[in-house]
Amino acid sequence: MLLCTLIFGCLARIALAREPQRPQAYADAFTQYVVLNKTVISIRNKFLPDGVYGIPYNATLSGSGGLAPYTWAIVAGSLPNGLSLDSNSGVIAGTPTIVGVSNFTVQITDKNHTSATSNLSITVNQGFTNATLKGNYAFTFNGYSNGTPVLMAGSFVADGQGKVTSGVLDYNDGSGEQPDNNPAPQVIGAGSVYTINPDGLGTMTITTNQTVFNLSVAITSDGSGRLIQSDPANPQAYGSGAIKSQTPLSQWPLCGSHVVVGLFGLDSSLVSRYSAAGEFQFDPNTCVDAENGVMDVNDGGNYSPNVTFTGAFNQYDPNTGRGIAGITFKPGGRRFYAFYLVSSSDHKKNELILVSTDPTSEPAALTLWSGLQQAFPPTGWDNSSLGGTTVAELNAVDTNGAADVTAGLFVGNGVAGNNCQSNNYDPATFNFDENQGGTSNLNQSSTGTYCVDKTTGRVTLTPFNIGPFATPPVFYMVKGGVAFAVGTDPAVTAGILEEQTGSPFSASSIFGPYSGGTVTPVLPAVTNAVTSLFADGSMNMNGMQDISGPGGPGQQNFTYTYTADSTGRAVVQQNGNAIGIAYVISPTQFVLLPIGPSNQFPALSIFGQ
Repeated sequence: MLLCTLIFGCLARIALAREPQRPQAYADAFTQYVVLNKTVISIRNKFLPDGVYGIPYNATLSGSGGLAPYTWAIVAGSLPNGLSLDSNSGVIAGTPTIVGVSNFTVQITDKNHTSATSNLSITVNQGFTNATLKGNYAFTFNGYSNGTPVLMAGSFVADGQGKVTSGVLDYNDGSGEQPDNNPAPQVIGAGSVYTINPDGLGTMTITTNQTVFNLSVAITSDGSGRLIQSDPANPQAYGSGAIKSQTPLSQWPLCGSHVVVGLFGLDSSLVSRYSAAGEFQFDPNTCVDAENGVMDVNDGGNYSPNVTFTGAFNQYDPNTGRGIAGITFKPGGRRFYAFYLVSSSDHKKNELILVSTDPTSEPAALTLWSGLQQAFPPTGWDNSSLGGTTVAELNAVDTNGAADVTAGLFVGNGVAGNNCQSNNYDPATFNFDENQGGTSNLNQSSTGTYCVDKTTGRVTLTPFNIGPFATPPVFYMVKGGVAFAVGTDPAVTAGILEEQTGSPFSASSIFGPYSGGTVTPVLPAVTNAVTSLFADGSMNMNGMQDISGPGGPGQQNFTYTYTADSTGRAVVQQNGNAIGIAYVISPTQFVLLPIGPSNQFPALSIFGQ
């Protein structure tokens, strides 16, 4: 083969010399030969993902140029203890047995014995322990118990040694809590324990004065993350939720603040979906009275704009972050909620969690709220507030009763100064993927226009030509690029838009260890999961997840590959078949949409590093 290669090269040169009348044809042939047999070879990996002590590691080296197949070798330094390099596949795998940084030189060699080297390193970090979950936390949950919908919210204190020392939770399956105007929570007490594994997965048992909840969790480095109810003794009680790190505050931090709310659940029938989004202000004098509230409500496909409300947030307990809110809707009357204040260490990212405590027999909707402090612009909102790219995360139940989830990129072209008051609409594009009961509509693009209300941050859309926005939803802005969404459609769409950062994107944008899980299961048939995964930045990911759902609790391992384009859209495959679409939200976060006929009851999953 080498002789033929040399002869071909020589003949090409002779022919070019002897036939000057056809130099271009032979020059093209020679150029094609050089391209097909290029000798420049390099290692693509510029860095490798961190590992975790005691957790299986898997990263793949990749090369370019030269003639495949490649062989690989470590020619200087060494891999971390417990890891080894497969000389044929370029896979670095194993389980790290020591914490620290290992520097080494990798060599790639092609079929023609052309070589190149690259200096790389792998950092092995200490794995998670019970000490990772230490301090004050709030949590949310939505799920089902023997088919009956259940909502929960609560707070707890973890001691960092495997015990939950105190806490409270509010539980509503439509029966409500008593008494109506001052609902009493369940008290978390003795027997509440947890175990966190090195990969961030773990278990938690919450024991209250009324019942026991067995949970599986997936946490990040500050103890926040996702949870599912997973109980072998009660397999038909399941669902998913979030754990949020909480900083106790002795003083109410929201005096005079504007708050944007998004909520979902079921109406008093416990059959029809209910969702809403809106905005209100805390009175700057009383600090705890909600005034000038307005929201858009969708009750089972019956859409009502401009529903006004007022309220009061009382009995705030700084030890638990809990209080009681009474909210009066016009129309709708007065309803009661337990609320939990979630404040970050810098006190600039305050969130309110509300869970309805009224029985649905009153009638009252069974809803779970998220309220985020609104960053009101000095000169008011305008269309540029939704300029740039945001990641939309939407859920619904279509008119055939199928779970319907969508993820995509909303790209606004808003002009500063344009707003709804001036009747100036600017163009937008929504590029999305949708799973509607197992039928996937992939890589779709739709266009429409929008305007932003200068005072409230309410966003009005014109109908987009296809997709979930063909019946336009309403957004309420939290800050630039972030908004809650409520649909005006029969499927009762609900969700959130998050600002996308970190472009341009590639496979290396999904890189390192992640924890996450499912969000908002919209039907009892949805399977919930908490997941620990590891992405090597070179189109490979693997991990483990705990699951719960109609089939009961379980655990499974997985190995995926993925490709990502410059927009942050990534196709996730298993054994060559596409099983999900991921959208990068930021360098540390992405959302995953399951696709394919095997995912007939889909739910979005959120992952954070």
